[in-house]
Amino acid sequence: MRRRQTIPFVAFLLLISAGTAQLSAAPAITGVTNAASNLPSVLPNGAVAPGGIFVVKGSGMGPAAISIASNPFQSTSVSGTSATIVVGGTTVNALMYYTSDKQIAALLPSNTPTGTGTITVTYNGQASPTARFGVVSNNLGIFTVDSSGQGPGIIT
Repeated sequence: MRRRQTIPFVAFLLLISAGTAQLSAAPAITGVTNAASNLPSVLPNGAVAPGGIFVVKGSGMGPAAISIASNPFQSTSVSGTSATIVVGGTTVNALMYYTSDKQIAALLPSNTPTGTGTITVTYNGQASPTARFGVVSNNLGIFTVDSSGQGPGIIT
């Protein structure tokens, strides 16, 4: 009978410790894409140009539910998430659009130099490992109706 009481208690402890580990995990980046083309920045035409919108995919980058900035591209932080870019020794802070656990979107500042850079996403004071991505002087991107980077374009 004592054994039956121990098993639920152990299961309870494992559940609590698993939840705690998930809450304290640092963000992880799996990719950076040009928001218009949806191409990874390492592919041709996938690099991001200063003034362009980009998407970072991964995990632990923000709250479970999406949080959209009340004034998009006006602040370097939204709901505890920020992104720092370093290119050629110059550090810039991305202007945030939205954040969520699996994805963030931001604007690359116009003073970002070109070249290969790194990005770090910070959520609630915990920073991700850096991820590499390309910055080019210009790159035409057309947003599409279904946001996949393929199919009919959105023209404004």
